[in-house]
Amino acid sequence: MQEFQSHLERLRQENAELEEKVIEMSVYKQEVQALRDEIVKLQTSQEMSNSELHRLLDENETLRDRLKSVVQSPLSDSEKQQIIRDSQRLHSSAPASIALPNNLDMEGTPCVTPDWDKQSSSSEIAVACLQDKITQMEETHYSTNEELQATLQELADLQSQINELQTDNERLAEEKDVIFQSLCRQTEKLEDSRTQIGTLQKLLLREPNQQDGGSTEREQKLVELLKNAQEERESLMLKQEELNSELNELKVALDDTTNEKLRLHERIGVLESTIDATNAERTEIDAQLIQSKEDSSVKQIEISRLTTLLENARAKIEELEQDRALGDKSDLGELLDTARKEKDALEIQVASLQEQVSISQCEIQKLKDQLARMSEECKVVRNNAKCVISDLEYKHETIKQEKVKIASDCQQLQENVSELQVQNKCLNDDKAQLEALLSETQRHLGETERLLAEKTDELNQEINLRRQESEEWDRFQSDLLMTVRVANDFKTEAHNAREQLALDNKALRERIRVMEQQIEKLNKLVASTESHQSIFNTVQQEMAVRRQQKSAIQRQDSRLSVKSLIESIENSAKQAKVTAESRCSSSSSINSIPADTVVNPSMPTNNAVAKNTNNHNGNESSSVLHSPLISSITAKSPLREQQQPTTVSNISSNPKNNPTDTVLLIKTQNLIANSSGNLDSSNNNNSNYSNNNISCNNNNKVSTLISNSYSHSGKLFKQQADDHVTASILSHKTMDYVRRNSYGDISDRKDPLNALVKNGGSKRNALLKWCQNKTVGYRNIDITNFSSSWNDGLALCAIMHSYLPDRIPYDKLSPNDKRRNFSLAFVAAESVGIPTSLSIDDMCQLERPDWQQVMGYVTAIYKHFET
Repeated sequence: MQEFQSHLERLRQENAELEEKVIEMSVYKQEVQALRDEIVKLQTSQEMSNSELHRLLDENETLRDRLKSVVQSPLSDSEKQQIIRDSQRLHSSAPASIALPNNLDMEGTPCVTPDWDKQSSSSEIAVACLQDKITQMEETHYSTNEELQATLQELADLQSQINELQTDNERLAEEKDVIFQSLCRQTEKLEDSRTQIGTLQKLLLREPNQQDGGSTEREQKLVELLKNAQEERESLMLKQEELNSELNELKVALDDTTNEKLRLHERIGVLESTIDATNAERTEIDAQLIQSKEDSSVKQIEISRLTTLLENARAKIEELEQDRALGDKSDLGELLDTARKEKDALEIQVASLQEQVSISQCEIQKLKDQLARMSEECKVVRNNAKCVISDLEYKHETIKQEKVKIASDCQQLQENVSELQVQNKCLNDDKAQLEALLSETQRHLGETERLLAEKTDELNQEINLRRQESEEWDRFQSDLLMTVRVANDFKTEAHNAREQLALDNKALRERIRVMEQQIEKLNKLVASTESHQSIFNTVQQEMAVRRQQKSAIQRQDSRLSVKSLIESIENSAKQAKVTAESRCSSSSSINSIPADTVVNPSMPTNNAVAKNTNNHNGNESSSVLHSPLISSITAKSPLREQQQPTTVSNISSNPKNNPTDTVLLIKTQNLIANSSGNLDSSNNNNSNYSNNNISCNNNNKVSTLISNSYSHSGKLFKQQADDHVTASILSHKTMDYVRRNSYGDISDRKDPLNALVKNGGSKRNALLKWCQNKTVGYRNIDITNFSSSWNDGLALCAIMHSYLPDRIPYDKLSPNDKRRNFSLAFVAAESVGIPTSLSIDDMCQLERPDWQQVMGYVTAIYKHFET
């Protein structure tokens, strides 16, 4: 009944709460209605927006179809934009051009409603916006693609550079190994040299006297003593190491035992915690069991009570039925009723007492169970404590024994260490004495090595001096032989020329004599003036022809002789390398040449001239006859003039030759000058001839060239030694600099854009930024890539105008005249040496030229003007 009453009470409370909630919700009824109205409005607006969205989607599809048709047409971007602009301008007159594809039958019917016009204008604006966006997206796409290609190309270049660097590193590693091996070999050679020096020092210092013998014996004893001390020290060190190892082992064992002890403590703690956990679980389980037992006993008592009440009620019902059946109500019945009531009260008391008895029995049983459990736990804890105490006592005893043992070992080790320290101190004293003796010996050895090194250096210097003297003597002999050969060649050539000139002179004298006889005969024949004049003209023509033939032969001979002289001088200048000792002999041998080569050939000429001048009968014919000889002799001077610059150029082209070569060339030039001077003197004696001015001019030229050669040779004397040393030093410095900076210079020469990307970024973007900076302020230029931004030629013209403003009339250029723009830019670039690598036709026809070619050409411009 109590449960039913409690349940009924709960239901009443819930009903009250629900009524309160209903009252609270009735307040928000108006708000709910307003929200419903708003939901209805939103649904209607959503339907309208959906219909508008469908309409816009249809219109978008139509615009896309038109855009596809426009994009697929074979027109350029500019033409497409122009078509769209025209359609926008003409839309008012032809509005049906933007009709839907499914309404093709109504294209011809014009629509005059203003709504349709607004829609068509908005469609045109949308088409224009979409076209602009598509164009911008295409430009962005091409620029991004171009940048990606440039980045990939730069990555490939960097990969190739990495491969080259790896090969260089491998090569350097190989060179390092080779150098290390050579260093090892040099070290081995140095050690061998030191051992040889030591043996030589021993051989030099060893002398057969008794003092040295005593010193050697003393040194041997000291060495033996040192060896014994070293052996004892090594043995003691070994013992010390063994003791240290044993001590370390004991320490390790002690650490192990300590760790084991700690581990056991940890294990005991873990086991104790486990036991506590199990005990807690067990107590919890026991509590649950006791609680369940109590619940079961309470329920059993309740059941028994209810059964007794049920039986009493049944008995009462039966008695009431019997009484009702009898229908007899009397005092006896009242007594029975009172008796029954008392009986019921007594039964209720009995039931309550039984319940109390059962409860007390349950508590007693629970206390008994707790007592038994606690006794068992106490036994378990005692047993565990006894086991743990026994284990700990055993471990304590073992640790005490180990501690005593370790203490004894440590004491023994300390005693050993003290003994070893005493021995080490003694050994250190012995070592100090031996080191002092060894330092003294090393000092004597260093002095001996120094003396030996000085003697060795003196010996090497003497050997080098003798070798240089022998080499100089050999060079002197070879140069002397070469000089003699050259002099003999000059002498033979001069002798041959002298004989040839003598023969020519003799023949000419004979011819002159014959001609003089003919002239005398002709002078006698004065009877007829006309016949005399004709004969004289004939003879004069014949003499002129013979004179030309003879002069040509003599000029050829003179040229051949001078050519052979030049070749011999060049060969001697190339092969002659003598020292200062051979200069005098070389110069004297060359100075002796002109006496035979020039003076002797000039004697017949002077005699012939004297003979011709003494002849008073035919001055005119004599001058005509002698003019070929003079011209043939003076014809050698231009050849000598040509030879002298050649000689000077040979001297200047070989600045590293010996000074003896210069002396030889100067003497040869003196020879040529003397010969030309003799010829000029012979020409000056014959004032009647017409070749005086030519010979004087030749003489002036020769003297000028000789003076120049003297000054140049003097400079060569002063500069040759310095040039040789400076060249060697500069070569070493250049090699070192190239070795240090070879990769950087090579990379700069390969790619001039490295200077632009020093601060980071790609080469393409850096060059593009440079182009943008160079074209700032120029009209009609927007550089965003290397393809479509250059197809009109204005960008190239702007860059060239920034460097060559006089060649590019930028203010007169138009973006429509592409060919003229490219022509001006290419011509201006070619004028400064930049080759044209682009085609004007491709640049004019293609809307997007090859960006790599354009970038290469712009790179060439940057390389020419900026690097």
